[in-house]
Amino acid sequence: MNKSNTPKKHVFDLYFMQNNAVAICYGISSLIVALLFVGIFLKCIIEKQLDVSAAYRDTSNIARAVEEHAIRTFEQASLLAMSIRFRYEQEDTLDLNSLAKVDPQAMSIFQQLAIINEHGIVSGSSIPGFAPVDLSEREHFKVHLLNPGAGLFVSKPVLGKVSGKWSIQLTTRLTRADKSFAGVVVVSLDPFYLSSFYKDIDIGPNGRITLIGQDDVIRAQKNMNESTFGAIIDDEMVRYLRDNNWDHVNFEANDTNSGIKMLCTYKAVEGFPLSVLISIPENDALSGFYTRRAGYIAFVTCLSILVFILAAWMSRVFRALRDNSDRLRIVFDNSPVGIMHLGSDGTVIDCNEKFSHQMGAPISTILGFNAANKSGVNLRSCINNALYGNIEIYEGPYTSTVGHKESYFRMIFNPVSLTNSPNDVIVTSEDISERIHAQENLRVTTERLQLATQSSGIGIWDYNIENNVLIWDDMMYKIYGINNTSASLTIEEWQSNVHPDDLQFCMSSVERAIRGEEELSIDFRIIWKSDNSIHYLRANALVNRKESGLAHRIIGINLDITARKTAELALQEAYAETEKQVASRTQELARANELLQTEIIERKQAHCEINQILSSISAIIIGVDQRGMVVRWNAAAENIFGLTLQESIGKPFHSLPIPWDWEALMKGVALTRSELKPQRLYNLWYEHGEGYDGYFVITIGPLWNENGGADGILILGDDISELKSLEIQLAQAAKLEAIGQLAAGIAHEINTPTQYVGDSVMFLKDAYADLGQLLTQVEELSRLPSPCGEEVAASLSLMLEEIEVDFLREEIPKTISRIDEGIGRIAAIVLAMKRFSYTSGDEKKAVDIREAIENTLVISRNEWKYVAEATTDFDPELPPVMCLAGDINQVFLNIIVNAAHAIGDVVRESNSLGCIAISTRKDGDFAVIIIKDTGTGIPKEVGSKVFNLFFTTKEVGKGTGQGLAIAYDIVVNKHNGSITFESEAGQGTTFIIRLPLAG
Repeated sequence: MNKSNTPKKHVFDLYFMQNNAVAICYGISSLIVALLFVGIFLKCIIEKQLDVSAAYRDTSNIARAVEEHAIRTFEQASLLAMSIRFRYEQEDTLDLNSLAKVDPQAMSIFQQLAIINEHGIVSGSSIPGFAPVDLSEREHFKVHLLNPGAGLFVSKPVLGKVSGKWSIQLTTRLTRADKSFAGVVVVSLDPFYLSSFYKDIDIGPNGRITLIGQDDVIRAQKNMNESTFGAIIDDEMVRYLRDNNWDHVNFEANDTNSGIKMLCTYKAVEGFPLSVLISIPENDALSGFYTRRAGYIAFVTCLSILVFILAAWMSRVFRALRDNSDRLRIVFDNSPVGIMHLGSDGTVIDCNEKFSHQMGAPISTILGFNAANKSGVNLRSCINNALYGNIEIYEGPYTSTVGHKESYFRMIFNPVSLTNSPNDVIVTSEDISERIHAQENLRVTTERLQLATQSSGIGIWDYNIENNVLIWDDMMYKIYGINNTSASLTIEEWQSNVHPDDLQFCMSSVERAIRGEEELSIDFRIIWKSDNSIHYLRANALVNRKESGLAHRIIGINLDITARKTAELALQEAYAETEKQVASRTQELARANELLQTEIIERKQAHCEINQILSSISAIIIGVDQRGMVVRWNAAAENIFGLTLQESIGKPFHSLPIPWDWEALMKGVALTRSELKPQRLYNLWYEHGEGYDGYFVITIGPLWNENGGADGILILGDDISELKSLEIQLAQAAKLEAIGQLAAGIAHEINTPTQYVGDSVMFLKDAYADLGQLLTQVEELSRLPSPCGEEVAASLSLMLEEIEVDFLREEIPKTISRIDEGIGRIAAIVLAMKRFSYTSGDEKKAVDIREAIENTLVISRNEWKYVAEATTDFDPELPPVMCLAGDINQVFLNIIVNAAHAIGDVVRESNSLGCIAISTRKDGDFAVIIIKDTGTGIPKEVGSKVFNLFFTTKEVGKGTGQGLAIAYDIVVNKHNGSITFESEAGQGTTFIIRLPLAG
């Protein structure tokens, strides 16, 4: 039936869905992946902002702590300076040394107390034996000399001329009673006291804590040393914030030396001309975020891969559904029975050509016909009951209301779902007119046969040997003088009626017939239990046998010949009654003729039953006589090859136009004729009459005659096309499962060289940054006038020393070599995976066994490298082997992974690496591959089961039981090779694979 005749019941276009399933699957998958990446992107933005905010909170807290510490320190120094000024202004002979001894704990943070007179000469100091040095040029003296209104002044770190130490000078002005300048009070603060406080603050290895003066000179900082004293902070942002009296600001800035982006917190020190600058590299602050972001990206990437894998799987499912729909359509259109699809309102939605023929109307007329309301009266109740979920069967005459064709039909009305609401209904219709007529003829024939047997006095019996059940007809009960009280008897019940003197003879005759030594035809006596009278019977029977030749049923007749036997006795006693004997003999001949006719009828019926059985067998059966002529051709052969019985019987077998592998078949026929033994051919190709390829398992056996000779051959063929397709799908599924199990390991193997390639690239990037500075310096120096040669050389020398050019000259070639090595390892793994996944279809090609094993070891390395060492010993003389590359790779992979798992069970207990030893050699016309492991071994009690499908010794969830079964099938059935093993429990297992070199 054409799809154009199919009514469009559903709005949703199923054909559009099927034909565009791949695009839809991949479109939805791409949308999901895009949404995942957008979500992760937004999440990363939010988390980065939160981490930056947390970092600023930390730096702000540190800035406040540093500010509070500075305020306490400088306030203490300010109070001390003011106290000295007050006391000095009261009495000019103040002893600063004695003052220092008053509070030694407070003095521990100050290096000295001093007084400078109006001429800039040190006139007093807490250091005993000080020299009156001239400090008139020092900034902390001049600021008070020139600016009478200056308050407490905090100098930059200076090297003291009196103390000889670096210190921060806190100074205040001394005035006389007339307000004239009298000098300066100096409190020298140890800058390392401040930096020692910063040292205990955890701000990371690259974080900075800096205390800055109004002149941009650093007063104190974390990790301070003498080389950093007097350093200047050249930061426009800090100056801007200070000049505009900002109290507290968080901002971002790039480090002027390294160019690294820093997160900075500026805090003005309340009451002092100082400010605090806290800065940490953004990379340090966001290290946790970067780790989480990498995890998010990896997670989304893996999830995206899984989504696309699912999309690919769904695409295959949709293709399979589409193919299945097409196949169902073919089955629907070519069904030997009529099929009609009714909608929930009883309207015909679809039907096939067979149904159209049965109704005597074209499909276009039937479609849209409301069968629930307009069909014949005898069908309406069945249709309406089926619409409401009841299975209905109608069998009887029916006249089509659309085609007016009358026939006997058997119709089955099947609701689509068994509910009380209206359902769609599938109706199958079979024209049984011929069967009805045949049943009627059979009934008439059966009545005639019953009348004939009853009138002739012949009893019919049927003995089932296997069940020991004996069935009699009514005449048998009459012959034996028994009331018919049960449907069947046992052989022992029959024996109880046989005369004791004849019982042994009867049973021996039955046993010989069962063994096929002779036909069952005997005379014997029975004793009627009702009156103990003796009756003579004749029994004739045929033994029915199974295909194996084993007898399982005996069908026969009993004839009461008591009268004949009595007549025979009378003839022996009195020859005078000759005419009576002749008449008796004539009667016997008549009855014998009747028996013969009955036997002929039974044999014809048996022959008809045999033909029916042969016609119903799904396997092809072809009989060929000694002349090569076809003598038997069953219905299965007609259907598969498209040749009718008339086109085949009596024709030379080899001349039939059968599209199959004639060469292989005729070889089997020749062997059967010569050896007189059955031959079996596997995977014999043929082309079906409908145009597609298929495969047979062919059995060719001799046909024996009654004399034990061969009259010809019998060819039986079982179609294994579907089984072979399933076998291919199973092997492909196992290979995909193995690749899926190895995917994580392969990713790990690729990730290791990728990491150190990435590290090497980062090193080259940093090295290039240093070289870029050198090039910039060279370019600037090249613009200087020629007399500056010595300065140029000195600058270049200093620059080369700073960037460690010798170190770069040594390490850059090594780094490039590591990059090359890493890329080579990645390429080797990818190439191995590509070669492992390569398949040549069903065509065998020359394969380098050594290369196949090495590729398998590479892709499975993550399975065995943690538990074993792999060693190889390849025969250099071993030539390429003709085989299926993908299948042989699968065999090696299954055995190597099994070996790794077995060794892993041992390694967990011993903590020492095992060994997987692989060797090859040439043995005549065979390639021998030996794979030996030091695992747990295979127990003897399961050794015979290891190649059985789905048998496994592994824990539940760790093994499917398919690996070795698939390996056995590939080596033995596909390559005509062999696979065996030798194993000792606790010592390991050795697998030996033998493959023919020529395939």
